[in-house]
Amino acid sequence: TQGKHTQGKHTQGKHTQRYAFAHTSTEDAPHTSDSSNDVHENSPEISTLCGVHAQAAARTHTSAYQPRDALTPNSRVLITGILSPLGFHLALHLRHHCGVTQIYGIDHMYPNSALHRLHLMRRVALLTKHIPSLLKQPVLLPFVGLDPRADKRKTPASISPTQEIHLIKEYSPTHIVHLSSAAPHAYAAPHTHYDNTDSPYSRGPLFQIRQPSASMEHLLASIHANHTTPRPHFLYASSHRITMDNLHNSHSQSHSQHGQNHEWGASPKSSTQPQPKDTQYHLHSASGLVDETLARSYHALHNIYSVGLRLSTIYGPWGDPRDDIYSLAEHAVSTWHNTTDPQLLFDSPDNYLYVQDAVDSIIAAMQYRQEHDIPALFDIVSPQTFSLSTASNIMNQYKLTNNANDATTIDRKLKRSKYIQNENVNHNNNPNNEPLLLANTQNTQHYLNWTSQTSFHEGIMKLLAWHLDKAHPYGPPLQSHQTDDDASSFSETGNDFLSRHNAPLCALDDKLCLQTSHVFPCASECAPASSSVCNPSAFDTVRDIVVDVTDGCDIAVLSQSLGQDVTDIARPMEFIEETTTAGLLPCNVFFVPKESQIVKTVISMVPPAAFQKIGIEGELLDITAPTEEQMDQLNGRLVHKGWILVWMDNAMTPLSHADSTLMKLSPGRFLHPNVKYAMYLEPYFASSPNIEDITFLVSEMSRKKSSNSHNKKLTWGDDTKSRRATLLTAQLETSTDPSHHTSLYDATKLMTKDMGGDPNKKEKGPSPTRQQRMFYERIISVVNKADLRSTFEPVRRYEIKNYNYIKSGWLLHDMTLNKARHLRCEWYEEHSRWESNLDQLTFAHIMASGELERKFVLDEPDDNVLAAMPKETDAHEWHELLYEGEAAEYEREHYKRKSLEEDVENHEELEDTLEDGEKDSTVRFCARVVSGDVIREERKLWTHIQNSRNKQKKAKK
Repeated sequence: TQGKHTQGKHTQGKHTQRYAFAHTSTEDAPHTSDSSNDVHENSPEISTLCGVHAQAAARTHTSAYQPRDALTPNSRVLITGILSPLGFHLALHLRHHCGVTQIYGIDHMYPNSALHRLHLMRRVALLTKHIPSLLKQPVLLPFVGLDPRADKRKTPASISPTQEIHLIKEYSPTHIVHLSSAAPHAYAAPHTHYDNTDSPYSRGPLFQIRQPSASMEHLLASIHANHTTPRPHFLYASSHRITMDNLHNSHSQSHSQHGQNHEWGASPKSSTQPQPKDTQYHLHSASGLVDETLARSYHALHNIYSVGLRLSTIYGPWGDPRDDIYSLAEHAVSTWHNTTDPQLLFDSPDNYLYVQDAVDSIIAAMQYRQEHDIPALFDIVSPQTFSLSTASNIMNQYKLTNNANDATTIDRKLKRSKYIQNENVNHNNNPNNEPLLLANTQNTQHYLNWTSQTSFHEGIMKLLAWHLDKAHPYGPPLQSHQTDDDASSFSETGNDFLSRHNAPLCALDDKLCLQTSHVFPCASECAPASSSVCNPSAFDTVRDIVVDVTDGCDIAVLSQSLGQDVTDIARPMEFIEETTTAGLLPCNVFFVPKESQIVKTVISMVPPAAFQKIGIEGELLDITAPTEEQMDQLNGRLVHKGWILVWMDNAMTPLSHADSTLMKLSPGRFLHPNVKYAMYLEPYFASSPNIEDITFLVSEMSRKKSSNSHNKKLTWGDDTKSRRATLLTAQLETSTDPSHHTSLYDATKLMTKDMGGDPNKKEKGPSPTRQQRMFYERIISVVNKADLRSTFEPVRRYEIKNYNYIKSGWLLHDMTLNKARHLRCEWYEEHSRWESNLDQLTFAHIMASGELERKFVLDEPDDNVLAAMPKETDAHEWHELLYEGEAAEYEREHYKRKSLEEDVENHEELEDTLEDGEKDSTVRFCARVVSGDVIREERKLWTHIQNSRNKQKKAKK
């Protein structure tokens, strides 16, 4: 549901028909190819090109699309700014539509705030899943420029005499795409509370000019220093405002002859009032001019070929929180049930281009080569400009109408809107007819066969769908869940929204359309019930059976032995038929393959009277050779060693990774709504819990606030909060010395040993567990790196501490809270993405990430201050979780858009949606990780209390 573009659904025939160039006249075309150079549309030269735009353009400009520039599986692409919205989408497109597997990235990850970098590392993880080369050679994080600090130990190749890293020798790219300065805000201030004069973002415009120009010059110097041939195809992004500024300046000069004067870059149509973002955009235009000048200079001096694209303002999924369109979409989703308009501080028109259209233009331009290797320059713009007010109006119309995809509904309103500027952007920007410049939209259409395909209202619809899924990634809460967070304000899923407007949805196998949306099993509680984008599961046929089995139960105890022939259950359980004195009734469910020996054995051991008791009579009593009908009737009806057996079809072979952990991490949709808790036991777990053990663990799921609050001024408020656990599990025993920090490498070995594996066994090739561990180690170095970070920002680190490591041989889930479901789904999604065998490692990362984000959102003291504070004895056991509303509100506050005023009313509306327990800041929801020593001590105390109560009851009787 993220992206939801329909590019992949167009056939080549449709594109061929749409982009036929036989009717292009010689007068309209700045350059035409000789007919002798034309090739047949099915020729190998055409078929090797990636994308319908390049293939169609090559039919009339054969010499401009050469085999050496074609994007093929053998290509090697280096992208600077790979984590920007444009670079992110481009990398995915290259991988899934062009088949490019060797993709490398460089990104500054600005602004360098710990939380911002943590969010970007999540984007890196998504790319890594799709592009394996980013695991072998991770995204390079430079300092200034691209990387002037070449490490001789790791990267011996450098450029003399500056000693900068030699990018060509390091990556050996066939194509270079320079996008690190494509967005106007790429080097702008982050607009946080931590701006100060020590930050480079606040030192005036010098940094915003120096950084992109140093990057551009570094790339060109690397290409020049490479003496091998052929040189890589080099493409860079510039700003469409250069063209518009030139047009406006020319218009202003003509008016100044009649006594009128305009400031640089100001449109004669625009207001005379200064616009707050003008300076930022002018700096972006200036840096673009510097890049274009450098490209021309290196061509003149060293004959280096380049293609420049003057891009419009990009919008779409995975945008930057500092974007104005992004903030409008966030506002629209947060006020989904009304049409509250944001208060705009300025509303100047701009040319907006949907991100997938921009990617299509880049793909075509990456394969284009101007005659005689003369650098080319293209305008990549949409036909019209729009204001933020128009965007807000479109969003409100989509929220209110049921069929806004009907073009007549919104287009009619857009035509009446006073905010649409029908500016003609098809002006020739090359009055001297220099062959160097092709900055003309007619040239863009002619040489690249590209025009924008996504209308503004269609792009806004896709953007809203993405933001809806971002706000509620796992859909509405299940029927059994209490509204413990802002799920009460749930609007609709992105797919529901698109379906309501008759818009096409992504196909299940269209990875580019789905982008990085995780496709859950349909049976998972993390997949919205209405979602058509989900995978079938081996558990689908038994879902109704398990729901029926758990009807009337308070606790469901689950275990499984699948992917092999099961002869018996080694760990018996206590079967309880009546509610205990503690008011709990457990149900024990064990999943086995239908074809396994244990099923045949158990059926043969059941006396006929028992079959009659459960309603099997007559001919069905003959079970010497059970039929399919008999097997279906007996499924979920037989008890063996205290376990209710549920057998599954086709489960003798190993299950998919998602299926193998489904019942452990995401069992919600299999349980009856009356079930309050779910306990999962791994087959390797040594012992079986009895009813007293389970009752004790349930009692550990909550803790009242301490009545002793005399020392609360010296502590971080842990003793003043009542806590409720969404999850309870045991801590991994790492070291007897509490001060000793266990590394991820050592913890991984301990986890493997705890599961019964060999921690010293070396796997052949890069195992998923090793890749996952190395990536988490990379997060530590990137997020905690303080280069160019404000000295006023509190010290908050991403750290995986000893109390984050768990033994997941048993888990106890709270099945009544939506926050608990959200934690399970986050864990399940992250673990399924890596497909490793250590869900404990995934859990440690989820807890460390959540702790860092919570510190920012709740404005906790920084790590240095917290280290000096005395803490409550069990504070480290309770991992406090954020509400979805809290995180979203902080993001809106953290990235203060200069175009929007603070939305006080929306903040108050969010507060009104919270339950009474939420409004009371002394009640928090947590994940609890308890050490073995604590469990033993707590069990002694609990047993003593239970014995005392039993004695009192006997005395009363």
